[in-house]
Amino acid sequence: MGLLFMLAVVVGVGLLLARQDATSFEGLCPREYYGISKCPVNAMSVDGRGFPVINRSACLSWVEEEDRFDWDRCGLCVEGCPTKVLTRLNIREERDKHTVE
Repeated sequence: MGLLFMLAVVVGVGLLLARQDATSFEGLCPREYYGISKCPVNAMSVDGRGFPVINRSACLSWVEEEDRFDWDRCGLCVEGCPTKVLTRLNIREERDKHTVE
């Protein structure tokens, strides 16, 4: 399992370096949808390229007033993600690409 995980990270970083418009989120995301199945309010979906997308208005961790996710409020998707890459969604450029209102 550890070898498979490391292979996914290496391939992801390689893709990140190859694509000019890729984000670090995309480079680290294993695109294994553990987090999506963990969401109690179905706030997550998959985009056309296979990356998870979070609906901020439905997400229990989204704090509108602070314009950020507080993963302590729920965070089941983060716990379900082997790379914990969802925590990078508090970086605006990552959030703009991988969340919707």
